[in-house]
Amino acid sequence: DVTGSGLIEWNETGITSNGTFTTEDLDFAAAFGPVTGAAGTIAFADLLGLTTAPDQVLRIATVNPGTVVSDGVVRYALRNGETLLVHGGEWPFFGGRLVMQPVTIHFGVPEVRRYTFEITGLDAARFVANLGMSNLSASGTFDGTMPIVFDKDGNGQLANGLLVSNAPGGNVSYVGELTYEDLSPIANFA
Repeated sequence: DVTGSGLIEWNETGITSNGTFTTEDLDFAAAFGPVTGAAGTIAFADLLGLTTAPDQVLRIATVNPGTVVSDGVVRYALRNGETLLVHGGEWPFFGGRLVMQPVTIHFGVPEVRRYTFEITGLDAARFVANLGMSNLSASGTFDGTMPIVFDKDGNGQLANGLLVSNAPGGNVSYVGELTYEDLSPIANFA
């Protein structure tokens, strides 16, 4: 549900327009995954030209690019209905923070889009538990960078990501029901 109002005024010297529109709970599909519970007010400095005032804020209940990320805030501006300037975004992320770096998106143009996410304080145990991998155990905290690149057709991939374990380190171990007798010699070695 979106509510709001707009004002268009004209006279012999020209046309001006502005408006504000608010949503408390909007769901939509995005290239990086489904978004639920988007909430915020968008203020247009030029409603007819689809240009916002600077530093708009959108709160996002969840986004799911492969794992659910909750309670985010994205700051942005829209220019001429053609360009979305994402100033950045931030989410709590498995005991740490996930920060989206600024990116410019051109609507209606097939282009390669690069999104860079910085991770600080990721708790490996919470992350593995969220993945539902009951046969894995993990410990430690990680910082790093996740650059995600979408090609012109919208296909995304992680490109040259890096996660670094914070001191004193951590581990990942298999805790499933297989025993050494169930595995090949090479699997046991691994």
